[in-house]
Amino acid sequence: MKKLLVAVLVLMSSSFAMAERTKIQGDLSVNGHFQFRTESAQNRQNVQGSKQMEQSFSRLRVYFQFTPNENLTFNYTPQATKGFGAVVDSETTSGSTNHTEVTSFESNIDYKISDNLSAKLGRQELSYGDHLFIGSLPWANAGRSFDAVKLHHKLSNGWVDLLHSKISNNDTDISSEQDDKDLYLLYSSINFDSAVKLLDLYLLHQNDNTASDLEVNMVGFRLKGEVGAFFFRTENGKQTGENLDDEAYQYDLELGGKFGKYSAAVEYSIAGKDYQQLYPTAHKFMGITDVLGRRNLQQTALHIKGAPLDYMNFSLDMHQFQRVDDENPAYKLNGSTSWGTTGDSTDIGSEVDLVVNFVSKDQIKLQLGYGVFTPGEYMKENNSDLDDQVVFTYAMVNANF
Repeated sequence: MKKLLVAVLVLMSSSFAMAERTKIQGDLSVNGHFQFRTESAQNRQNVQGSKQMEQSFSRLRVYFQFTPNENLTFNYTPQATKGFGAVVDSETTSGSTNHTEVTSFESNIDYKISDNLSAKLGRQELSYGDHLFIGSLPWANAGRSFDAVKLHHKLSNGWVDLLHSKISNNDTDISSEQDDKDLYLLYSSINFDSAVKLLDLYLLHQNDNTASDLEVNMVGFRLKGEVGAFFFRTENGKQTGENLDDEAYQYDLELGGKFGKYSAAVEYSIAGKDYQQLYPTAHKFMGITDVLGRRNLQQTALHIKGAPLDYMNFSLDMHQFQRVDDENPAYKLNGSTSWGTTGDSTDIGSEVDLVVNFVSKDQIKLQLGYGVFTPGEYMKENNSDLDDQVVFTYAMVNANF
């Protein structure tokens, strides 16, 4: 992969000289968004007791794209994120002279090597498929981006990406690579003019020597399609590695239908006890209360969506969760911290979520969310038999420009 990086740098070198000559000539585009969310979470920290958390966040993200010539594009995305009333290093940041820092969400160059091949080098946002294993995590206030080099090849009916991301670099000895964490990905997406609309295939390798010496190799595919008013989606992956056994897998299937302005779908998903969920947007699939991660988890869900008004739409989701292996725990949102192993019950619990969106004429979006997680026997047994529900509510405003 180092050879790939060297080759990309050589191919780009000629364009750097051209960018220097063109000075400020070229096209500059600017867009972005402002987001504000206030939320309240009761009992979510331990799924027990009376813990109540109320907090508010804001995010301003601006996308700058400068194209000095038809082959080269510079991308820079600064963002200012803030927790209202946040205390940093024992210092207040509201009503004081301690101000929010601006950070770089993205900073990269995109070079068009040929009509069909391009290379992107630098910090960049990444998301593949339905965000099951690599997602940009837009729900989190700061989001997620990667330090990576990516080759992107256009096909007549799709595309292929070859990617290397340095997740962590902790080398203390130039002759050693024992402390690094590297991610490699080969991902292809093909479109069809048939009942199957989309087929994605991918190979992934992650070598984590930072602490656990965990190797993850993953092969997977994603299918989406529709027949008349009916639609389907499935994404499935199998993992292998030195520290993984046969229970490192995940399967996800959704079937549904559209009925005018409404749709309904049923979903079934399962993930083994050794599945490594990597970098997902878990909030998208596992319930908005963010109690559970995709590991040793079996889920059955019903999804109902509708747009009864031009300016309003909603989604109603009902989830039922169970442990796959009753000798291993269920896991929290990060997929690595367990809820505990007490008891024989596989019943983790259930969740009901309602999200309503309102969009104004000037494209300002208001989103209201309400989610309730009801603990099952497994969660009660691991929390002193307490059966308190997790109640999560939020209001979010998003304005794009």
